[in-house]
Amino acid sequence: MSTSFVLRCSRLVKPKGGGFSTKRLASTTSVQLHYSDLKGRGDDSAVGSPIIIAHGMLGSSKNWTSLAKRINQETGRRIISIDARNHGESPHTDSISYVEMTQDLEDLIQTLDIPKASIIGHSMGGRTAMGLALTRPQLLDKLLVVDVSPVTSSESVVAISGMKQYFQGLLQVQLPEGSHNMAEVRKSVDAQLEPFVSDPGLRAWLAMNLYQRPDGLPGWRINIEAIAQGFERDLAFFPREWSRLETDVPTLFVGGGKSEYIRREDHDAIKTQFRSSDIVYVPGAGHWVHADRPNDFLELVIKFL
Repeated sequence: MSTSFVLRCSRLVKPKGGGFSTKRLASTTSVQLHYSDLKGRGDDSAVGSPIIIAHGMLGSSKNWTSLAKRINQETGRRIISIDARNHGESPHTDSISYVEMTQDLEDLIQTLDIPKASIIGHSMGGRTAMGLALTRPQLLDKLLVVDVSPVTSSESVVAISGMKQYFQGLLQVQLPEGSHNMAEVRKSVDAQLEPFVSDPGLRAWLAMNLYQRPDGLPGWRINIEAIAQGFERDLAFFPREWSRLETDVPTLFVGGGKSEYIRREDHDAIKTQFRSSDIVYVPGAGHWVHADRPNDFLELVIKFL
C-alpha cells in the first residue's frame, strides 16, 4: 500500500546566522509530526548531517528552542526539533509507545529525504532514538542520549513514582470554565498541581503545555490521558524486544551528575548493547541536563556531533 506524504509550510523565520527556520507538518503512516527546522549553512555533506532533537515526556520542541538555535549557530548544521505524538503541536492519538514513536521518527527522516541523521534524544526521546539506532542503524550518523538508559534497572523507583504522581495531578486538573484569561488559567492550574508537584519550577514547566484554543478557551497541547496510559503500559521501561539487539552507531550517553537514570553499575550492559558508546556525566545537573547546565551540554554536543 502506498502512502501519500504531505509537507505544509506554516511559518518562515530567519534566525541569526542559520538560514530560514521553517515550521512544518511531516506526514507519516499514522500521524503528522510537527517539527521546527533551522536551516544549516551550506550543503549537509560539507557541514555535517542534520541533527534531530527529540524531547522528553510531557515536553515539546519548544523546550529546546534556545539550545537548538545555539547548536545551529555554533555548528552551521540543520537542526530539526520534533514534537512527539500526543505532545506539542503534533496530533493526539489513542496510543503512544516507543515502537510507534520510533516508526514516526523513521517516517519523518524518510519524508525529509535525509540519508543519515544525528539525533539528540532526552529521556523518552532518548529511548525513541535508541530504538531507531537498534532497529534501523543505517539511518543514523551519531546518537547522543540525554539522561536515560536502555537498561530497565537504571530507572529509579523514586523517579517512576514521581511521574505517576505528576499524572495523577494533571488528570485531576479542572481548567477554569469560560475563562479567556490565560494568566488566571495558569494560576489556577498551578494551585491545583501544587499538592502533587512540590517544585514550582516543574509546575511552571508542565504549564507550558497550556494554550489558548481558537475559541479563546484554555486547553492542553499534551494528550494527558493517552500519555498516562502509555506510561503504565510501555513508557516506564525500555522495550524488552529491543534489549536483545545491539548496534555500532556511535553513541554518547550524557547523564546528570545528580540523576539516578544512568547507573554506573549498568555501564557494562549499556556498552554491550551500544558497542561504540561512551558515557559521561555533567556535574551538578539533574535529569534535565541541557536545562541545568546548558553551556556544559552544548560543549559536549559540539565535540561529539
